[in-house]
Amino acid sequence: MTAPSPVPSALLTVTDLRVSIPTHDGDVHAVRGVDFSIKKGETLAIVGESGCGKTMTALSLMGLLPEQANVTGQLTFRSNDEETNLLANTEKQWRTWRGHRIAMIFQNPMTALNPTMRIGDQIAEPLMLHKKMSRKTAMVHVEALLTRLQMTRPKQRMQQYPFELSGGMLQRVMIAIAVACEPELLIADEPTTALDVTVQAEVLALLNELQQEQGMALILITHDLAVVSQIAQRVAVMYAGEMIEQGRVDDIFKHAQHPYTQGLK
Repeated sequence: MTAPSPVPSALLTVTDLRVSIPTHDGDVHAVRGVDFSIKKGETLAIVGESGCGKTMTALSLMGLLPEQANVTGQLTFRSNDEETNLLANTEKQWRTWRGHRIAMIFQNPMTALNPTMRIGDQIAEPLMLHKKMSRKTAMVHVEALLTRLQMTRPKQRMQQYPFELSGGMLQRVMIAIAVACEPELLIADEPTTALDVTVQAEVLALLNELQQEQGMALILITHDLAVVSQIAQRVAVMYAGEMIEQGRVDDIFKHAQHPYTQGLK
């Protein structure tokens, strides 16, 4: 395995992260001693096939693993001269972090969004919770945000329900919810998997622009190397729960050391 390059002024440092899930047939070791860092404003892509531990790693960073999961290691978040080990967060503390300091765009908007709530209310919710905005003020921000995300007829969309929107629109709604409170770290789990090539390019461009505007760190979970080459500066390759290789995108893809990484090309 290629040793991770040190990242100066890292916003997040993950050290020896291990996640196991107990089953009737014994523990499933989903994540095995993962180490990586990401600094403010940087994009790190975590790539690998389905079941390799990418999403489990992401859910660890959000405090959203299954209750029965056993998690060890250190998730060190450094911001404003403060240092926090996220694994020590209580559920109450996590509720103040999620959507505010760290946010996530989930893979399937139709299952992540509430089918009984209007789009505008779902985007306004984190603004009201974390920014203490009134509903009226939050809705003004929601309309501006949807306009920024190139959503057609934003006022009309705010009154609609998830089933009334296309896949590309739903993904924009997910992005709006995630970036509404300008988090320091954004995690995007396969954000373009179900989209056609044109919409995929639009969504990736929006993510890239929002990251630059807000100065967010972005962890992109994907199996698509074309996506990685478009917006990531560094890449970490996962296989069977381990990070087998990581470094700058050009270095990894042009001079891959591990046979699995070589086979991804």
